[in-house]
Amino acid sequence: MSERVEARALALEVSHLACGYGGDPVLDDVSFSLACGRALVLLGPNGVGKTTLFKTVLGFLPRLAGDVRIEGEDVRGWTRKRYARSVAYVPQTHDSAFGFTVREMVLMGRTPSLDGFAGPGREDVRIADAAIDELGLAALADRDCTTLSGGERQMVLIARALAQEPRLLVMDEPCANLDLGNQVIVLKRILALVERGLAVVITSHDPNHAFLLGSDVVCVGRGSGVTAGAARDVLTAEALGALYGIEVGVGEVRGSGGKRGVACTPFLESERIVP
Repeated sequence: MSERVEARALALEVSHLACGYGGDPVLDDVSFSLACGRALVLLGPNGVGKTTLFKTVLGFLPRLAGDVRIEGEDVRGWTRKRYARSVAYVPQTHDSAFGFTVREMVLMGRTPSLDGFAGPGREDVRIADAAIDELGLAALADRDCTTLSGGERQMVLIARALAQEPRLLVMDEPCANLDLGNQVIVLKRILALVERGLAVVITSHDPNHAFLLGSDVVCVGRGSGVTAGAARDVLTAEALGALYGIEVGVGEVRGSGGKRGVACTPFLESERIVP
């Protein structure tokens, strides 16, 4: 393996970014970076500007100041199609009014690679099928997407994004509205993508997702700016308490099978101890 790969080339660099609406900054002087083969979780309470930051990095909103680079290239002036060749976006939900099959939905991810009104060819179908296989969806390939569970639909959206063949995957709350079991399934898939070299950015309301992924974090506070770093360094009980305005505990946990990890839990004001 080359020294450059070993050094984990940067997939995303955000430098002194100011973002907002109508020239009025919501966030200012935001800087962080994300290497290939790493995950980054964007955390913070509602209403502090996470979505604004998210949209600005994706090019949906014009930056007010600063720089955004993807794989070392300044994205200023990029078209939507140019973005789609490097970055894939997975929305939080997708409710289609049409009964597309899983294979048809995933094949839509090849659109940025097609010219004009050209339809997908054999290579596009091969790439889409590979994404379906990677996400464990082969048995559902011919199913109508409207008949799938929430967890299955989320996997389809991730497969569609992978069909773009991106280097950077950006996901808006991929575990929202999923039960605990399906959250773990989605997070395992995200971790597998990271381990094969993708850079993945997700927004989340749960700091435990950052601990489970062993990720980097960007914490957007209310009036306290932005903090970035490794989850194990940034997400202390004190920092999370200040971020959300509540009492939080962070510590090592052990599963019934002997596995160990780090988790956080909030405390209610009551002194009642749950047996």
